[in-house]
Amino acid sequence: MNFTHPHFFLFFILFCIGSILTKGKAHLFWILICSYAFYAYFSWGYAFLLLLSTVVDYLLANRMCSEDRLKNKKLVITSIVFNLSLLFSFKYLSFSWNTLVHPLGETLGMTLPILEKSLPPVGISFFTFQTMSYAMDVYRGNLNASKSFLNFAVYVSMFPQLVAGPIVRAKDLLPQIAEKAGMKWNMIGEGGQLFLRGFIKKVCIADTFAVMIVDAGFRQPELFSPEWRVLIMLAYSFQIYFDFSGYSDMAIGIGKVMGFEFPKNFDHPYRSASFSEFWTRWHISLSSWLKDYLYIPLGGNKKSTLRTYFNLMLTMTLGGLWHGASWMFVLWGVLHGLALILQRLASSLFKGVRVPKLFSVVLVFSLTTLFWVPFRSDNLDHVLMFWMSPFEISLEGVWSEISRLNWNLKLLFSIAVGSHFLLAFCPANFHLKWLPFPIKVVLWSTLLFWMLHFYPEGQNVQPFIYFQF
Repeated sequence: MNFTHPHFFLFFILFCIGSILTKGKAHLFWILICSYAFYAYFSWGYAFLLLLSTVVDYLLANRMCSEDRLKNKKLVITSIVFNLSLLFSFKYLSFSWNTLVHPLGETLGMTLPILEKSLPPVGISFFTFQTMSYAMDVYRGNLNASKSFLNFAVYVSMFPQLVAGPIVRAKDLLPQIAEKAGMKWNMIGEGGQLFLRGFIKKVCIADTFAVMIVDAGFRQPELFSPEWRVLIMLAYSFQIYFDFSGYSDMAIGIGKVMGFEFPKNFDHPYRSASFSEFWTRWHISLSSWLKDYLYIPLGGNKKSTLRTYFNLMLTMTLGGLWHGASWMFVLWGVLHGLALILQRLASSLFKGVRVPKLFSVVLVFSLTTLFWVPFRSDNLDHVLMFWMSPFEISLEGVWSEISRLNWNLKLLFSIAVGSHFLLAFCPANFHLKWLPFPIKVVLWSTLLFWMLHFYPEGQNVQPFIYFQF
């Protein structure tokens, strides 16, 4: 169920009515029922898969309470294998078969069928990572296993963050659930404001970029000039940021309305002066998960320099593959792994050399924009076409294409750049935090209606980009 679809608003109104009428365990049961109804909207079969994942990791974690370290290790390995098997079966099986097994079979003279590629269950990468990290935290002694299956089931299935994150750790959310939190009036206003901000990011900015420039540009890039292809790349950088950060704002806002605090997932990543900083600002819940449960267990940077580089590359490559079963996602992860390695190498070779921050920010943003191309493209030919475009442009061509932009696209780029880069330098009063809540409601509503009026292209309900992961 898309947060921007009218069906969701009807669903959430009914949810809020039920939340007001229920207390204690009844309230948790109501959250659980609504969360499964929300997920079953995509497919009832997916809901049974979610329940299976919940039951298995709940039982495994509760059996880790003994002092038998070897037994606990077997149980956590079982959890990891089970969750990774789910991911592989529903997300990577056809990709592995068609790109590895089938070509090998043809080489050996065997006739093997092609497996049809299908969309994986919505959000499977998110809820498997949540349940798997829960089992690992219990094994490490960082968390006591939940004795209440109801509490754990609510944690796994809570609908705001179920299908596209943020990836919420059990240690952060289970204590809140144990308190049987309900709707809190002091959090409703803040949550509603966050939801509205995310709605504007998604519908008015991200979807408008998609409809007006990105979708057509990536579908047939050969039809456009090099200058226009550069604009397409920039537009997609902003589209994916405003789409995903918009979803995260909406999810966190809904969580606040429900009485729960979810972790921050974005912190203006394009302001980063290095790639390591970028990954502390972009999809924070995933990058911190990869760091804590993959990079550090591999040895992190505590071993040799070459081992550190290997750990970085493996972590980022698997992070790319996490996004989808495609060599384009693998390439995206490898590019970020190389960038992190080169950054470390440059830091060791040029110690004490100070680089202007503005130059570093522009460089990281430019490279990140180039890296997004394989993330969005279907084939390598299109990737290379986009990557060659900056070397084929002319100053005259740039001014010609800019002059051809209609006024609302020029304004849209200005809003995207200004809201992301410039608001950081505005005084605190400019953010209007000091205004009374009713006045802020009027201002946010006015902004929403104004943007919906001037950007009608974004009003078509489009799926969130990260729903496919």
